[in-house]
Amino acid sequence: LNNFSDLHISTFHSLFASFLSCIPFAAGIMPDYKIIDEADEQLILMQAIDGVLDAARVDKQVLAMLTELVEQQEKPVKTYIDGLYRSLVPWMPYLENLTQHEGEVRRALDGLNEELIGYLKSLLGFVHEHEYAALTKSTGKCNKNLERMLDKIGDFIKSPDARRLEPILEYFLAEGILGKKYVSDFVGRLENSDEFHRINDGIIDHLQKQVTMLSDRELLIHLKPIIEIHKQFRSEKQKASVLSFDDIEFFTQQALTGSPETAYLYFKLGSEMKHLMIDE
Repeated sequence: LNNFSDLHISTFHSLFASFLSCIPFAAGIMPDYKIIDEADEQLILMQAIDGVLDAARVDKQVLAMLTELVEQQEKPVKTYIDGLYRSLVPWMPYLENLTQHEGEVRRALDGLNEELIGYLKSLLGFVHEHEYAALTKSTGKCNKNLERMLDKIGDFIKSPDARRLEPILEYFLAEGILGKKYVSDFVGRLENSDEFHRINDGIIDHLQKQVTMLSDRELLIHLKPIIEIHKQFRSEKQKASVLSFDDIEFFTQQALTGSPETAYLYFKLGSEMKHLMIDE
């Protein structure tokens, strides 16, 4: 440290901007970009929100999604959407990735549903084949609670919608059917319960996977307008060739972790920088 003139002292954003200048195209930006302040960025965001709201006037599906998003909100619509968008910005890479794989999500969910129905049919068939274990000692008839559960399963098999899935989730995931006395009594009377446990494990596994897939699908359905706002927001900034300070952080991280030219960037930085001291 004999010569302080050799030191490069800057803010994080200035340092990151110098990184981006090395490989702008790999980072997904134009080399002649300008940095804008929060006020200018807010104007562009409002334009993106206006664009999605205008689309809702002619697209009933978009209108329905927006209505569900903002219903029972006391804040003005644009104010609420603005706040919701900003709260979801950190999750946008995940949401955009979901959007790109929407078809896969739907196909996977359909496949899981078919397999789940197959397991549930196997369970019904197993109980009917081992009816002797379902009979109560007092009446000699099938336990009413067990019969009610089988009816709920049958209803879902006939019409596998979200409303009929709910009791299935409660039976198998909330408590587990083996925690119910009428099921444990049934299993206890079986000569061999291995097949029952195999079917039960298969149902639980498929339900857990299905819940995850349903969560992804619900995110896609309910947050599509927000994802569309994000796309328009980014598009407008790209057209104007402008970046905010948050964008500088985002594109620097993208360049350092996801660019095919990452090795070149590290080499270039390494040849010019021997030490990095971070204050704060």
